[in-house]
Amino acid sequence: MGHKENIAPKRKRGIETQEKIFETAANLFARDGYDNVPIRKIASVIGIKESSIYNHFDSKGSILDNLFEYFSNELLKSRPTDEELENMMAYLSAEEILKNIIIRIGHRNDNVLDHIATIVFVERFRNKQAAKLYFDLIMEEQCVFYSKVFTLMKEKGLVALPEDDINEIAVQYNYVLVALTNEYAMAKNGLAEPLAIVKKMMDTTSFFVRKLTKG
Repeated sequence: MGHKENIAPKRKRGIETQEKIFETAANLFARDGYDNVPIRKIASVIGIKESSIYNHFDSKGSILDNLFEYFSNELLKSRPTDEELENMMAYLSAEEILKNIIIRIGHRNDNVLDHIATIVFVERFRNKQAAKLYFDLIMEEQCVFYSKVFTLMKEKGLVALPEDDINEIAVQYNYVLVALTNEYAMAKNGLAEPLAIVKKMMDTTSFFVRKLTKG
């Protein structure tokens, strides 16, 4: 009986330890750089044996894999669904829709996501996995998403732009937002003022919409 009673608490402690490893690694990788953080450093910060980490992750690379997978999933979940976009188009202006998308992402209030974003932005210069995530998800896939948004806006009469320009507009808009997101990651690490960066994002959105609604 006693052994069975201990199964649930042990499982709970295991999950809690895994989460601590995950969160601590994200923080240390973002702060010190992936290559500069050995497994023993993560274990030391948490207060566990180095060998204990291997009960949850095969290697330091496995931790990074899980961080990037979490980032991808959460970023995609933060975006409005097709149904939500359709509903937004019915009662919001183009500017309000784009700002709403930015706010949805920002309101996730997830420190781990902020740390992983920093890891991606920093490590993409030396880590092929980070570079692939940056180009595939943050650049290419996100451009596809905004192209869909602008296409719907055109269909609903919220913006006026030639069909041939939609993809290019999406690319240019996304590039500016990515640059500002990079600055926001710096702000979250105390290197800039977060509210100032958010204001830049909103001002950028207003600027683009003014250009898209002319004529």
